[in-house]
Amino acid sequence: MSATSDGKEGDELGLRFPTLACAAALAFTVLMLFLLAGNAFWIVQRESKYVANNLEMQALRGTLLYYDEALTMSVLMATVDKQPKWEQRYFQLDDKLQTAINRSIELAPTPVALQTMADLDLSNKRLVRLEQQCFQSIRAGDAESARQILERVWKIYFNVIVLLELRA
Repeated sequence: MSATSDGKEGDELGLRFPTLACAAALAFTVLMLFLLAGNAFWIVQRESKYVANNLEMQALRGTLLYYDEALTMSVLMATVDKQPKWEQRYFQLDDKLQTAINRSIELAPTPVALQTMADLDLSNKRLVRLEQQCFQSIRAGDAESARQILERVWKIYFNVIVLLELRA
């Protein structure tokens, strides 16, 4: 009888081990699938954010070019026809340009892009200072001084265009 009893225990142990091994393998597989799905979800979320930021940066690039050109052309037109509407237009758009620059700095995806946006911000501040001096000269009736300031504005403006076109 003891041989039969030992045989049953051996058979039960023999059946239990593969069952436990299969259950452990199945649990491990489910765990790995869960981890892989979580990792895939995280990658998709990260890439979606990257794509959205990249699209917004491209849109901001166009916005920056538009506002920068509109501001500089407002100064040019004020120098030419001395109408106060150009100065009014300038001050309406100036805040919008600074807001777009600030947003570009927030979204800059790389250190190079961040440096480009910081350089752009610095150039813009120099431009605004010069353009305001130009408006002061225009209001004072000093056309020659306004023209000289405008020449300096154009040099900085072209540097800004280079920043936006080549480095952004």
